Amino acid sequence: MPGESYEYYLRSLKLGRTASEEEIRAAITQEVRLWARRTNAPTLEVRQEAERKMQALETAEKVLLGAEGRIIRSQLRNQPDDQVESVPIDADTVARAIECLVSTKGTKSQERRGTVLFRRSGIFFSGVDYLVEELVHKPYEAFRDQKRLCATQGSLILFEWLSGPENQGRGRTRNYVPGRWATEVVAFAAQCSNGMRT
Repeated sequence: MPGESYEYYLRSLKLGRTASEEEIRAAITQEVRLWARRTNAPTLEVRQEAERKMQALETAEKVLLGAEGRIIRSQLRNQPDDQVESVPIDADTVARAIECLVSTKGTKSQERRGTVLFRRSGIFFSGVDYLVEELVHKPYEAFRDQKRLCATQGSLILFEWLSGPENQGRGRTRNYVPGRWATEVVAFAAQCSNGMRT
């Protein structure tokens, strides 16, 4: 099929064009773990979707980690950085990466203000400040919990994501300036989470 190229499978795994073999292998392993569990789901539709996804992951592995993938990665390594285009990464992936990075590597603090717990975690990585702030209420008031994720470079806000009562706890991206920083944080967060699993 025309869409089944190296670039297509990188995008389906939400990886940047310059992803290394280790990053690709980690992303495929993570997806296989997720979808393998769903192949035994009670509903037929979920099982069928999981089986299709598992087949797509097998093909992705052959394309990305096979001979074609090795050739493309070696060509990309030989290109100057300014010629390498980055694959756009969606905001939800960036939000998960920031949360993973800050929770595994960041400095943490918390303070109780009445019945509310204020948590703050942050890390400076590759020229960008990453921050996660949370207001955590008692369990019976959990619907009032709030979370803010952000990435800043100096005074420029590169990314801001909020969840709280106004959007029923679902996250909403307020600001997102795509760039190399997003690819770097997603890749580094993947390394961090892989290090936790081994």
